[in-house]
Order: sequence, then C-alpha cells, then structure tokens
Amino acid sequence: METAELMFNHIFRYFGIPEDIVSDRGPQFISRVWKAFFSRLGVAVSLSSGYHPQTNGQMERKIQEIGRYLRTFCHGHQDSWSQYLGEPSNVPAVDYWFRESERVWDSTHHQLQRALCRRRRTADLRRAEAPVYQTGQKVWLSTRDIRLHQPCRKLGPRFIGPFIILKQINLVTYKLQLPPEYCIHPTFHVSLLKPHHPSVSPSTEPGSDAAEPTLPFLLDNGAAYRVREIMNSRRRGGQLE
Repeated sequence: METAELMFNHIFRYFGIPEDIVSDRGPQFISRVWKAFFSRLGVAVSLSSGYHPQTNGQMERKIQEIGRYLRTFCHGHQDSWSQYLGEPSNVPAVDYWFRESERVWDSTHHQLQRALCRRRRTADLRRAEAPVYQTGQKVWLSTRDIRLHQPCRKLGPRFIGPFIILKQINLVTYKLQLPPEYCIHPTFHVSLLKPHHPSVSPSTEPGSDAAEPTLPFLLDNGAAYRVREIMNSRRRGGQLE
C-alpha cells in the first residue's frame, strides 16, 4: 500500500490518473493490494513479459544510468547513496542553463522521433501481424532464452514442447502450462512461440519423422539425446566441429 500512496501523492495529484500502468514483476506490483487499488480507480495494470525487456526498455535504461552514477560516488559507503541524488535549485543561471539544455534535448528528441518513424515504416514492410493463439491450444516454445544443461547448445533443439496455452495476458503475451521442474516464469512473448500442428501419422517411434521430440532436460539429472545423423561438419581452429 505504501507504493500506491506514493503514486497517488506524487504523480496522480499532478498529472492525473492514467489509463494503464506498465511495470515489472516486482512483489509490490503483483500483490493483491496493488491490483485492488487500481481496479477501484479503473486503471489497467500491465506487467512486462518474461525475456522481453523491450516492453519497458526506456525505464530499464534509466535505472541503469542512475545505478552507474551512484556506483561512482558511493561504492565505498553504500548507505549514503541518497545524498547524491539531485535537489531543486533556486539559482537563476543554473535554471537558465537547464532550460537551454531541455530545449536542445527536445529538438534532438524530435529529430530522433522523425528518424525513428522513417525506420519504423521501412521495418514494417517486412513484418507480419502477430499470430493469435487460443486458450488450450498447443504451441512450441523457443529455447533462445532458456538455459539447457547440454554439452553443445548448437545440437540442442530450437523449440521445446508442445505446451498448452493457459491464458492470453495481452495481444502479444501468453501464459503456458509448463512442467513443475521448469524453474522459469510461464509468461512469454508471442515471438518466442510457434504453433503446433499434430502429426497425421500415428507413429510414435523415437526414430520416426512423425515422432514429437523429447523435452530437453533442464536439470543436471535429465535424460540425454541420441544423435540420429550428422548432416555436415567443418574445421575451425584446427578442430572438427
């Protein structure tokens, strides 16, 4: 409740009540008190999806810069970090300098936004609409951000599963039903998912093409994989790989 009171006293009273609040998955932002407070105000609460920092990248970058600044001054006396935060200034020359800096920043920001719009239009020409999945549908999960305890990641699977979709969080985020031994958050961006198409053949032999791949082991005592065929090889650094 303390975080909600700070939002009300320092943000809402000056800027009004927003329509939506995007935050990470900190304990204060996923608590029932936080959700009930904004539910009464009619404010939507959106949580960033796992393994997709672009959701709130501007704030993440801001926090990194503040942390780097404080680390420079108080790495030896970490209890005094609050003394190095900025304070309002009543000196006219300083205020004028900051106003000029803000003007330059606004002009630069405007030009960057124009360049960003041009790049976005170019990038959108190669993009497609995000696929829509239904609750209960099976999908494959990309292993791009999942740590697989295997000797060689190149020989590991690119996708694991299939897993059942439990819930659609928003337009581009889904919650999956993962096994209990998978110690990862079950919410993923749609770019990490791939639709599962059931095999027409009833064959389930481990060596058949119709068989679904075995789930990779995420623990040290998991099952190993059997190599069916080596498709190609090359030499790098005097060694064959």
